[in-house]
Amino acid sequence: MEGCCQNLRFWCHYSRRAARGFDGIPLVPIPICRFRCPTAGHGTTSYLPPFLHRYLHYLVAVVEVVVEQMSVAGARLSELVEVDGPSLETVVRWNQELTSIPVRERLLRRLPPPLPDRRAEQTEQAYTWRAAQALRQFFSLPTPVTELLQWSRLTLMIRYFVAH
Repeated sequence: MEGCCQNLRFWCHYSRRAARGFDGIPLVPIPICRFRCPTAGHGTTSYLPPFLHRYLHYLVAVVEVVVEQMSVAGARLSELVEVDGPSLETVVRWNQELTSIPVRERLLRRLPPPLPDRRAEQTEQAYTWRAAQALRQFFSLPTPVTELLQWSRLTLMIRYFVAH
Protein backbone atom coordinates (compact mmCIF):
# COMPACT_ATOMS: atom_id res chain seq x y z
CA MET A 1 0.00 0.00 0.00
CA GLU A 2 3.04 2.25 -0.25
CA GLY A 3 2.01 5.58 -1.82
CA CYS A 4 -1.62 4.47 -2.05
CA CYS A 5 -3.02 7.56 -0.36
CA GLN A 6 -1.76 9.80 -3.17
CA ASN A 7 -3.84 7.86 -5.69
CA LEU A 8 -7.23 8.11 -4.00
CA ARG A 9 -10.02 9.35 -6.25
CA PHE A 10 -13.40 10.73 -5.27
CA TRP A 11 -15.91 7.88 -5.57
CA CYS A 12 -19.22 9.03 -4.11
CA HIS A 13 -20.76 10.43 -0.94
CA TYR A 14 -23.35 9.36 1.59
CA SER A 15 -25.21 11.07 4.41
CA ARG A 16 -24.34 10.14 7.98
CA ARG A 17 -27.60 10.37 9.88
CA ALA A 18 -26.70 8.93 13.27
CA ALA A 19 -24.45 11.70 14.69
CA ARG A 20 -25.83 13.01 18.00
CA GLY A 21 -24.89 15.83 20.34
CA PHE A 22 -24.92 16.05 24.16
CA ASP A 23 -28.71 16.17 24.21
CA GLY A 24 -29.00 12.95 22.19
CA ILE A 25 -30.87 14.67 19.36
CA PRO A 26 -29.63 13.59 15.91
CA LEU A 27 -27.89 16.29 13.91
CA VAL A 28 -28.80 17.26 10.38
CA PRO A 29 -27.44 14.54 8.03
CA ILE A 30 -23.75 15.15 7.33
CA PRO A 31 -22.38 14.47 3.82
CA ILE A 32 -19.41 12.08 3.98
CA CYS A 33 -17.07 11.71 0.98
CA ARG A 34 -15.90 8.26 -0.09
CA PHE A 35 -12.70 7.73 -2.02
CA ARG A 36 -11.51 4.75 -4.05
CA CYS A 37 -7.93 3.57 -4.54
CA PRO A 38 -7.25 2.49 -8.14
CA THR A 39 -4.85 -0.21 -6.91
CA ALA A 40 -6.54 -3.61 -7.18
CA GLY A 41 -7.76 -4.96 -3.86
CA HIS A 42 -7.48 -1.69 -1.91
CA GLY A 43 -11.15 -0.70 -2.09
CA THR A 44 -12.70 2.47 -0.70
CA THR A 45 -12.36 4.66 2.36
CA SER A 46 -14.37 7.51 3.84
CA TYR A 47 -13.20 10.86 5.13
CA LEU A 48 -14.90 11.73 8.40
CA PRO A 49 -14.84 15.29 9.68
CA PRO A 50 -12.79 15.72 12.88
CA PHE A 51 -15.86 15.93 15.11
CA LEU A 52 -16.98 12.37 14.25
CA HIS A 53 -15.56 8.95 15.18
CA ARG A 54 -15.91 5.83 13.07
CA TYR A 55 -18.61 3.55 14.55
CA LEU A 56 -19.40 5.95 17.42
CA HIS A 57 -22.64 7.80 16.82
CA TYR A 58 -22.08 10.76 19.13
CA LEU A 59 -19.87 13.76 18.48
CA VAL A 60 -16.23 13.47 19.56
CA ALA A 61 -16.82 16.02 22.34
CA VAL A 62 -19.57 13.86 23.90
CA VAL A 63 -17.46 10.67 23.84
CA GLU A 64 -14.41 12.55 25.16
CA VAL A 65 -16.25 14.07 28.14
CA VAL A 66 -17.98 10.83 29.10
CA VAL A 67 -14.91 8.57 28.85
CA GLU A 68 -12.64 11.05 30.62
CA GLN A 69 -15.12 11.61 33.44
CA MET A 70 -15.60 7.86 33.95
CA SER A 71 -12.01 6.74 33.45
CA VAL A 72 -10.04 9.54 35.05
CA ALA A 73 -12.40 11.33 37.42
CA GLY A 74 -14.22 8.17 38.52
CA ALA A 75 -17.67 9.64 37.91
CA ARG A 76 -20.70 7.38 38.31
CA LEU A 77 -22.93 6.54 35.37
CA SER A 78 -25.86 8.33 36.94
CA GLU A 79 -23.78 11.54 37.08
CA LEU A 80 -22.92 11.40 33.38
CA VAL A 81 -26.02 10.45 31.48
CA GLU A 82 -28.63 13.05 30.66
CA VAL A 83 -32.22 12.00 30.04
CA ASP A 84 -31.81 12.26 26.25
CA GLY A 85 -28.07 11.58 26.00
CA PRO A 86 -26.24 8.28 25.44
CA SER A 87 -27.75 5.27 27.15
CA LEU A 88 -26.07 3.60 30.12
CA GLU A 89 -25.15 0.64 27.91
CA THR A 90 -23.50 2.96 25.38
CA VAL A 91 -21.47 4.77 28.05
CA VAL A 92 -20.29 1.48 29.58
CA ARG A 93 -19.35 0.15 26.12
CA TRP A 94 -17.35 3.31 25.30
CA ASN A 95 -15.44 3.07 28.54
CA GLN A 96 -14.74 -0.66 28.17
CA GLU A 97 -13.76 -0.57 24.50
CA LEU A 98 -11.79 2.66 24.37
CA THR A 99 -9.81 2.25 27.60
CA SER A 100 -9.18 -1.50 27.48
CA ILE A 101 -5.79 -3.07 28.21
CA PRO A 102 -5.21 -4.13 24.55
CA VAL A 103 -5.85 -0.52 23.48
CA ARG A 104 -3.36 0.73 26.06
CA GLU A 105 -0.75 -1.83 24.99
CA ARG A 106 -1.14 -0.70 21.37
CA LEU A 107 -0.67 2.94 22.43
CA LEU A 108 2.38 2.15 24.58
CA ARG A 109 4.06 0.33 21.66
CA ARG A 110 3.89 3.60 19.70
CA LEU A 111 5.45 5.67 22.50
CA PRO A 112 9.21 5.95 22.86
CA PRO A 113 10.71 5.38 26.33
CA PRO A 114 10.29 6.45 29.04
CA LEU A 115 6.69 5.25 29.20
CA PRO A 116 4.23 6.92 31.57
CA ASP A 117 4.41 5.49 35.09
CA ARG A 118 1.37 3.73 36.43
CA ARG A 119 0.37 5.27 39.73
CA ALA A 120 -0.79 2.87 42.44
CA GLU A 121 -4.13 4.65 42.91
CA GLN A 122 -4.80 4.82 39.17
CA THR A 123 -7.35 2.53 37.53
CA GLU A 124 -6.51 0.56 34.37
CA GLN A 125 -8.81 2.87 32.38
CA ALA A 126 -7.17 6.03 33.73
CA TYR A 127 -3.73 4.66 32.80
CA THR A 128 -4.94 3.97 29.25
CA TRP A 129 -6.24 7.56 29.08
CA ARG A 130 -2.81 8.85 30.26
CA ALA A 131 -1.04 6.73 27.63
CA ALA A 132 -3.21 8.30 24.90
CA GLN A 133 -2.48 11.78 26.29
CA ALA A 134 1.26 11.04 26.30
CA LEU A 135 1.16 9.81 22.68
CA ARG A 136 -0.80 12.89 21.65
CA GLN A 137 1.72 15.19 23.36
CA PHE A 138 4.77 13.33 22.02
CA PHE A 139 3.63 13.65 18.41
CA SER A 140 2.09 17.14 19.01
CA LEU A 141 -1.21 15.94 17.58
CA PRO A 142 -4.16 18.33 17.53
CA THR A 143 -6.57 15.38 17.66
CA PRO A 144 -8.67 14.59 20.75
CA VAL A 145 -7.50 11.82 23.09
CA THR A 146 -10.56 9.74 22.21
CA GLU A 147 -9.53 9.77 18.55
CA LEU A 148 -6.27 8.04 19.50
CA LEU A 149 -8.18 5.57 21.66
CA GLN A 150 -10.61 4.86 18.81
CA TRP A 151 -7.77 4.51 16.28
CA SER A 152 -5.99 2.09 18.58
CA ARG A 153 -9.18 0.09 19.18
CA LEU A 154 -9.85 -0.20 15.44
CA THR A 155 -6.27 -1.25 14.62
CA LEU A 156 -6.80 -4.26 16.88
CA MET A 157 -9.47 -5.41 14.41
CA ILE A 158 -8.13 -7.38 11.43
CA ARG A 159 -10.09 -5.20 8.97
CA TYR A 160 -8.23 -2.06 10.08
CA PHE A 161 -4.88 -3.59 11.03
CA VAL A 162 -1.87 -1.66 9.80
CA ALA A 163 1.53 -3.06 10.76
CA HIS A 164 3.74 -0.41 12.34
